[in-house]
Amino acid sequence: MSSRIQLSRGTFSYGEHEIFHDLDLDLAAGDVVCLLGPNGCGKTTLLHCLSGFLTLDRGDVKLEGRDLLALSETERARRLGFVFQEHHIHFSYSVSQVVQMGRAPHLGFLSIPSKQDMEIVDEALETVGIAHLQDRPYTEISGGERQLTLIARALAQKPRVLLLDEPTSHLDFGNQMLILATVSRLARKSGLAVIMTTHFPDHALLVSNKVALMRRGSFAALGHPQDVITEGSLRTLYGIDVHIIDVEHEASGRSRAVVPLLRRATASDVAKIKAPSHGSAAG
Repeated sequence: MSSRIQLSRGTFSYGEHEIFHDLDLDLAAGDVVCLLGPNGCGKTTLLHCLSGFLTLDRGDVKLEGRDLLALSETERARRLGFVFQEHHIHFSYSVSQVVQMGRAPHLGFLSIPSKQDMEIVDEALETVGIAHLQDRPYTEISGGERQLTLIARALAQKPRVLLLDEPTSHLDFGNQMLILATVSRLARKSGLAVIMTTHFPDHALLVSNKVALMRRGSFAALGHPQDVITEGSLRTLYGIDVHIIDVEHEASGRSRAVVPLLRRATASDVAKIKAPSHGSAAG
């Protein structure tokens, strides 16, 4: 199966500070890859390089077989959607108008959305469950509802590849499951390739068919979730003890869950939380 997006020997630094080096990643249609790793390991920076916002020091990114940097911004936007954590809209656009912005790469200069464009917008709103908010000002809805709006906007682009930076971080438990179910369905039914960063190993177990554990600028492991997400690998990645259990359910069958084991924090633990190894800018 041909690649939707491929990273080869990707290396990136901020000045003299190397964030990651010699990373390889290959996604085909229908793949959902979850990136797991501690704060500061470079997950968000990697997504920025895959989107073309940042340029690799070494290596390359190919989008459907073509060099990402050789594509125009419009060509990239027609193939690649993204939702990053830091996003601010200061004007009182309605939720529907924000989602309509996702159609911009498909419109001509000074064109207005057609009936088909508006049907795509309505479909995206329905997909993430916020059609009832379409006329509300974006600036007056909750943080979780804004996140859902931005995901709908990315879906309205009709991309072939979707990059999601912690898409469930501002959502309540129910909306987290809605987003995960939506991502899984889109990958399975429409062939969307998804790369998603998360701090929740359970999310990777629920929706991904590949997991990359990112630590100290490289992939400590890359493969099937059942093989990669283990008690030992998570202990090494996050420095905590966990227990992985099998759960049986009549509707969904067998699944796995990660249970963190609490222990009393030491002064050393607190110091590590306050000062992550690579700084917050690395993601």
